[in-house]
Amino acid sequence: MRSLDSYAARVSYNPTRDWSMQVSSGHLVAPEQLQPDINVQRTTASASYNAPVTQSWQTTLAFGRNVPSAGAPSDGWLLESDLRITPADTLFARLERVGKDELFLPGAALYGRIFTINALSLGYIRDFLRYGALNLGVGGLVSSYSYSAQLNPSYGYRPTSFMVFVRARL
Repeated sequence: MRSLDSYAARVSYNPTRDWSMQVSSGHLVAPEQLQPDINVQRTTASASYNAPVTQSWQTTLAFGRNVPSAGAPSDGWLLESDLRITPADTLFARLERVGKDELFLPGAALYGRIFTINALSLGYIRDFLRYGALNLGVGGLVSSYSYSAQLNPSYGYRPTSFMVFVRARL
């Protein structure tokens, strides 16, 4: 049996019923299978607020930083919010800004460089069946991305993605 080689700690604080905050940090040994010789020090912080309007309106602001044992550190931010309009209808949005260095394979001219990727996602979920504590819903999501023009030949200009999904929630 292999011994534990990674560790992490988290501190959470809930000053009121509607606020939640946390800070965490961890040392991760070889968290990426394709880079088994690289360890990462990962730190996160977030604050969430639940506004008691309509059914509910929840918003989270989060930050994360990865400091690898080889290579440059990278940061990520996100702001996400979901507004439950009725017991069955939820709108949600997410804005992300992250630094990514794994966009190209080794040997490519841009391999290992950190690029800032911005993403905006908007979505909707409709719960259509409630069975005891189980809610089933169907939803859709559309996301649009922006980044440095250097990435356009490989990833296109402002790509957009979408998905349709089914959700089960307890």
